[in-house]
Amino acid sequence: MTSPEPVVSSMPMDLVSAEVLSIVANAQRLGLTWELLPATVQGPGTRSVPIRYDGDTVPVTAISLVGPLVSGVRVYAMRIPPSGNFIIGFVTMPGFVDGVNVTTSGAIVATVSAETDISQLALSGTVKAGYAYLIAVQIVNTVTTTTDDWNMNVRRDTAVTGPVLARAQWSGDDVVGTHYFTWPFVATVDETLSLFFSVVRGAGGGTISVFGAEVGSINRTMSFLALSAPSSLWRTT
Repeated sequence: MTSPEPVVSSMPMDLVSAEVLSIVANAQRLGLTWELLPATVQGPGTRSVPIRYDGDTVPVTAISLVGPLVSGVRVYAMRIPPSGNFIIGFVTMPGFVDGVNVTTSGAIVATVSAETDISQLALSGTVKAGYAYLIAVQIVNTVTTTTDDWNMNVRRDTAVTGPVLARAQWSGDDVVGTHYFTWPFVATVDETLSLFFSVVRGAGGGTISVFGAEVGSINRTMSFLALSAPSSLWRTT
């Protein structure tokens, strides 16, 4: 008689390690039942970590198979009766939310100095409270005056007039330039976040044009929003 194969097909495979598979195999061999459940970390720990399963009121101690954790991180944990609890991954993994790669070589914003929305770079995606995200933009531009100051604004909700979430500035430029900026964003509520990118002259008297792609180069104008990590994993200073 052969032993049954471990049942792991319902488990997210990118969360599975050799150690986890060994635990599952032993549980199956011994006839134990086990559950993969979401939970919230209740306090810091390196190997032994307090967690509270969703729907429970009393924390339990779990063995972390994903390294050190701090309070507030959302995790997946495997519960094996009578008292085995093993943290095997995060509820929300780092990943891509939305992004645009502009491939046209023509000007998408032409000879402007007042704040102007780059409509092709608009982003929208669902963000979750307690998670940190990365906002990024790259533009290929030409300027008429190489000593001007320029700002890149990231606004939410409405182009040009919405609240500014982030801003970057560069001073002076070659006639043709490529600029790349990134900013962190920590979500405080679950929501659909809409982002808009605009350029505006800060000082000087020239104009700027933004192109989808630099002729004869691999440089592209682009933007993206990506999940970085649970915000509780970020250190503060």
